[in-house]
Amino acid sequence: MFNIDKVRGILARYEHIHPEDSYSLNQYWKDLSDALLEDVNGYISFLMNGCTSQELVLLSEVNDELIDATQNELLIHALKIAQARLPETTRKYQLDADLDYTISRHISDKDKAKQLLAWKPSELK
Repeated sequence: MFNIDKVRGILARYEHIHPEDSYSLNQYWKDLSDALLEDVNGYISFLMNGCTSQELVLLSEVNDELIDATQNELLIHALKIAQARLPETTRKYQLDADLDYTISRHISDKDKAKQLLAWKPSELK
């Protein structure tokens, strides 16, 4: 089961980590990735229904790890939907460009990667 309190607890640590403290940053990213990978379907639901703009920005830091580990098309759709729901945040932090880069680098099936890069949230049926 997706544990939003656990995830939000991990996210709360970020503001207390110095940007040059690579050990703490790496541990933070690992803890966040591990928590999200515990229930990918729950994470997808969270992205679709309750993720705030600040949470989306912080969560996007581990997209590489999650997409590489799961190869999950629904996760990518949920990320794109969350970005479309929060367009100002997406533009400000270039989340769409970062996600496209992640898809192109971490989806092993290159035909699937091309389809995912082209997919837009309006295509959801």
